[in-house]
Amino acid sequence: MRNIIIFDDNETRRQLLPLTHTRPIAKIRIGVTTIAEKWQNMLGEARYSWLTASYLQEKFPLLAEGTNLMIAGHVLPSPSLAKQALALGEGEAIIDGEQVIAFNGKPGIFDNRQFTKTHAPAEQPSRINKLYDIFELNSKAICDDFALITQGRKSQPIPDTATVIGDASQIFLEEGASVDGAFLNTKKGPIYIGKDVEIRLYKAIDKQKEFTGTLTSYDADSVTITMEDGSERTFEKSEIALIRLAFDF
Repeated sequence: MRNIIIFDDNETRRQLLPLTHTRPIAKIRIGVTTIAEKWQNMLGEARYSWLTASYLQEKFPLLAEGTNLMIAGHVLPSPSLAKQALALGEGEAIIDGEQVIAFNGKPGIFDNRQFTKTHAPAEQPSRINKLYDIFELNSKAICDDFALITQGRKSQPIPDTATVIGDASQIFLEEGASVDGAFLNTKKGPIYIGKDVEIRLYKAIDKQKEFTGTLTSYDADSVTITMEDGSERTFEKSEIALIRLAFDF
């Protein structure tokens, strides 16, 4: 089985802090999937591991062998780029400018950048070098992921209770997804709804959509906060769409 190591570019990792404080670059989600999942979908079955900051290696271990396919974790793959990476010979690398995108061979050669042959990328790849790249590239990544994930597959039927605005073929519901009563608008891009996800209509509580307070207690079924006037209010988990952490300086 091929051994694939997804590595962090050190300068890019620094530029992507604080997200990369707790994960390798390729664990960042952009579009539907993480960058690592995109590579795994295109490179196929293999043993995957990570070359990242030393303090992260316990959680994301490095499993190096004599010959490894090294993949840059900040680069978003395309089918042609993945195919080119899989075709690299021993000691060969794909390089764009000064950045290594992929390398196949021994760890020492990779560390010293003593490649036997270099290739330009088959097509100019998208990559995240700064935090704002995640947002700028997200729309295209959603479309690319949608096409890859849904290729050759059939969506669960859209219920009559849902309202579709735009092209219904751009909506994909995984098994167990529930969209009863929802408005699904594909005019700005496709919609992918994962397994067992439930989309609900917004319901105001006492004509309010947001409540601010200090967390007092919580359990499996409810959350209680202390309001600014000192009163306590308990919300059932089924009533909550989002809890945001706020700091009062």
